[in-house]
Amino acid sequence: MRGPVADEPLAPRGAPPKPTLTAATAGPDSIALTWAPIDQVQQYNLQHVDPKTDSVTAVEQLPGAVNSYIVSKLTPLPTSASASARPPTD
Repeated sequence: MRGPVADEPLAPRGAPPKPTLTAATAGPDSIALTWAPIDQVQQYNLQHVDPKTDSVTAVEQLPGAVNSYIVSKLTPLPTSASASARPPTD
C-alpha cells in the first residue's frame, strides 16, 4: 500500500509562449520556417493565411519536437512595375 502523497502545487494554466518565427527563401515557390523549441509543447499549429483576405485557409498540426518546416507550392505575390528588375533607360 502506498503512503500519503504530498500536495504539490499545479503549474499555472494558460497559453504557452508563442515561438519566434524565422522565414527564409527555400526555393522559387517555397519558404523555410524555423523557430526555437518551447519546453513541454506537445504540438504546434501552423496556420496558412490567405494574404488577400487575412483568413486562415488551412491548419497543419506539427509534433512538439519539430522546430522547422518548409511551406511549398506557394503562389508568388504580384510585384509592382517599379520593383521589377528592368535596367534604366537613357
